[in-house]
Amino acid sequence: MVKLTPARLTLGLFAVVGGLVTAYVYKELNRVEPPPQPEPRLVPMAVTDLEPGTLVTEAHLGLGPILREHQTPDTLTSDRAIAGRIVRARIAAATPIRTSQLYPPGEYPPLAVADGMRAVSVAVEGGGPLARVRPGDVVDIHMTPTSDGNDERTRRGVTFTLFQGVKVLSVGGPRTDGGPAATAAALTLELTPRQANTAYLARNHGSLNVSYNPGGTQFVTQDDERATLDELLGPMPEEPQPFVAEHFAGSARTTIQFENGRRTATEIDASTIPSRATVPNSSNQQPQTEPVTTQPPGDDRTPAGRSPL
Repeated sequence: MVKLTPARLTLGLFAVVGGLVTAYVYKELNRVEPPPQPEPRLVPMAVTDLEPGTLVTEAHLGLGPILREHQTPDTLTSDRAIAGRIVRARIAAATPIRTSQLYPPGEYPPLAVADGMRAVSVAVEGGGPLARVRPGDVVDIHMTPTSDGNDERTRRGVTFTLFQGVKVLSVGGPRTDGGPAATAAALTLELTPRQANTAYLARNHGSLNVSYNPGGTQFVTQDDERATLDELLGPMPEEPQPFVAEHFAGSARTTIQFENGRRTATEIDASTIPSRATVPNSSNQQPQTEPVTTQPPGDDRTPAGRSPL
């Protein structure tokens, strides 16, 4: 039996420690370092699929990671270089946006206008329906004329359908009427020449709203190309003719003139007012005129308050 002594225990402990150190050094010398992982970069991406002809706004954009090795020279890295441009080729959601997928700043896609039709851009309101309108859709346009207190047709407010079933050529595209720059509420519509004149007239005399009409078909008028406000609002209502009312109180006559349902003048005929007794005062010392009492013929009765002659 081996006798354990302090010397042997010390030597054993050093042997164990030396073995551990040797194993660690061997492992470190033979360890293979993994390649460094590339750090991704955040770039603008579409939060939803963007179809050709869409005006890109900041609401369409978000940030997503991309590896530098996957980044191409035409990858756009700034929102400012994307917002306000028109989509040329379809952009999938959550993918980097390339320059080739967008039209250059200030450039817009050509409009496919049918023969004999006109492309007219108008500012419209529509809330939810407007956000869902896409090029090629069919919509109805409604007009709310500016209220005019002197015009009975608009004084109480009126809204009517201006166009029914018109085709949308672009959404948020450039205005063709020389107005301010396009906004998200600008629609370019395919209209007949007469409808184009009507649209310009309606734009200057009220506001336009849009409603989505997916099953509608375009309604084309073949009338004269001129458009007037009376055609849009209908004929002016006939104004009521002024009239005069006469009021008699005894023998006094009062003339009252009415116009548009309101009293405009009152005239009292002074020649019809009966004379009254004059009461003397400090400035008028004329004697009081006694009332004259008439008696029917053949009546010999003495009036009350009078003594017989």
